[in-house]
Amino acid sequence: MFNERIYYKILIQIKSIQKKDRKKYYLLYLYILGRYIQAKLIIIKLKQLFILVKQSKDKQIDFQKSRIFQISVLYQMAGLFDDMPDDWESKTRMTPEELEETTNYLKKHPLFMKEIPKNIEDYPELLALQNLMYDDTPENLAQNFKRQGNEHYKKGEGKRYFIRQALNAYTEGIDAKSSEKDVNAQLHNNRALMNMKLKNYGKAIDDCKMAIKYDEKFIKAYFRKAQIESLLRRYDESLLTCLTGLQHEPNNKELLDIKKESEKQIENERKRREKIQEHKNTQTLILHTELKKRKIYLGNQMMDFPDSCKKCVYLDDEKILHIPIFVHYPEFSQMDYIDDTREKDVLKDHLAAIFKDPLPWDHKHQYTMENIEVYIEFNQTKPLYQPTDLKTWPSAQGYKKIDANLTLNQVFSIRGYVLPQVAEITVVSKISPFYTVFKEQYDFV
Repeated sequence: MFNERIYYKILIQIKSIQKKDRKKYYLLYLYILGRYIQAKLIIIKLKQLFILVKQSKDKQIDFQKSRIFQISVLYQMAGLFDDMPDDWESKTRMTPEELEETTNYLKKHPLFMKEIPKNIEDYPELLALQNLMYDDTPENLAQNFKRQGNEHYKKGEGKRYFIRQALNAYTEGIDAKSSEKDVNAQLHNNRALMNMKLKNYGKAIDDCKMAIKYDEKFIKAYFRKAQIESLLRRYDESLLTCLTGLQHEPNNKELLDIKKESEKQIENERKRREKIQEHKNTQTLILHTELKKRKIYLGNQMMDFPDSCKKCVYLDDEKILHIPIFVHYPEFSQMDYIDDTREKDVLKDHLAAIFKDPLPWDHKHQYTMENIEVYIEFNQTKPLYQPTDLKTWPSAQGYKKIDANLTLNQVFSIRGYVLPQVAEITVVSKISPFYTVFKEQYDFV
């Protein structure tokens, strides 16, 4: 892509470029210089504009002062004012129309465009410059863009503007599609560093992979990849990258350092997980012990529910049992969720809060406290621990009607009921036509 780096090279570094490239840039310089020498009026009008801006108090002209001053500096650096004295003044004054026409022309000229237009075919100057710049072999282009990227990065001292300029240069070098694999590997590795500086870590890792693909012994690419993976706390991946790189250079200090740190972090993570699991096992044992005391038997989870819902009954610091409850309405395939209840709460009180107002899908208002029946399902899952008296444990599976005036502890300690992590109850209305279907098609104990 054609951009301002071309202008910078032509106007600022025309005398410092390498000898082998001097002819190409010299032709380009002559082209630009010739354009302005042939159209002397442009230089004269620019000088007029600059003097007019410095002398004028017109706010609209002052607004253009900074831009015109920059243009004048560029012209002076290009040597286009060499034959014009500093105290030169035009004998004729520019009209407002000429001022506007000249300013607009300068804005549209390739040297002073802020961005490249999409319809570049309509700008012959741009096409000529582009053809001159890119009329070279892919290998030379890749080398030149790599050198430009290095210069931008060294000059920028970590500033984002120069990092982006360097990244763009490396990208153009890659796009040149050189046949030299080592150069392509270096371009990808350098661009990986720029992406890392800009915190584009995914792109940086992709560039490292491409660098290794071009040169599997390129240690810098292994180091850069491991460095980014370690930065992202992906220590398993960074360790693998280090081990692969060390196969090619076993004593590389940078890779050995990252390998050591990755192994340390992996071990710390293993200990942390073990500690969490140990704490979890302890809490589970305490929960099971307390549930056994209450003759409540816990089983496996039977249904999927949102992450926002609590996953299991739990004990608070005072060892009071809290029981989340799902309320099923099979007639409508609907469900309510009671986020938190305490073991000594009466079930009826929680249901009364639900049926205080008609439910949105109960259009006939048949679900009220006076009309509902509540059921729990026996043996829908197996207990996680053995009941104390297995001989008297009910073997039948099905629904059992319960008294809503019981406490939750009393409800869920009924023998034959296994609490599937989160309690589940089923509610039907005695005056609904569905009640007959429920009684006929569902199993009961």
